[in-house]
This record gives sequence, C-alpha cells and structure tokens, in this order.
Amino acid sequence: ITTLAAHTFALCTELRVLDLSQNPIESLPYKPFFRNSKLKWIKLSGTKIARLGPEHFAGLGALKSLTLSYNPLDSIDPFAFLPLKSLKTLDLEATNITAIPSAVIQNCGLTQYVANF
Repeated sequence: ITTLAAHTFALCTELRVLDLSQNPIESLPYKPFFRNSKLKWIKLSGTKIARLGPEHFAGLGALKSLTLSYNPLDSIDPFAFLPLKSLKTLDLEATNITAIPSAVIQNCGLTQYVANF
C-alpha cells in the first residue's frame, strides 16, 4: 500500500485494530479514520509518514495505542493528538521528532510513552 484515499476505511465502522506497518505510505489523507470511532489500536511503524496534522486523528476518541515508530516523522501539529482522549500508549521511537510541545499530549492520559529524545 503506497497511498490511502480519504474514505478507504469509511465503511469499516466496526474496525478495532489497524496495522499498516511497513507500507511505503508517505502521507495520510484528510480525516482518514473519521468514521472509525471504535478503533482502539493503530500501528503505522516503518512507513514514510513525515508529518501529522490536526485532521489526521479526527474521530478517534476511543484510540488507546498509536505506534508511529521508524518513520521519517519530523513534524507534529500541536493539535494533532487533541482528539485522542483515550490514548494510553504512544510510540515515537526512531523518528526525527526531538521534542513534543505540551499541547500535543496535554489531553491524553498517557501511561506509556516511547521516544528517542
């Protein structure tokens, strides 16, 4: 998988786990998981995603685990994780992120956080 359309998972409303690891996805479309409110776990490690915007995790209030490790990720919008009210685990290992603004994680009740800085 190299690209995702905005509505790729729109009909998968019961989706709980999504693993797109090791796919050469370079970017996420606008609100790619908006209709997937039951998603609990997303793994995007080993992709080519470099940027996360405020629209990328809209609708994911039930998400508990997000893995973004081993990506060329170098930019996270301060509001990117705002919708992730239930997030417990965030993995940013082996990315180009050197610091996380407090606004990025202020609404999350993280219990496990992995980073390389």
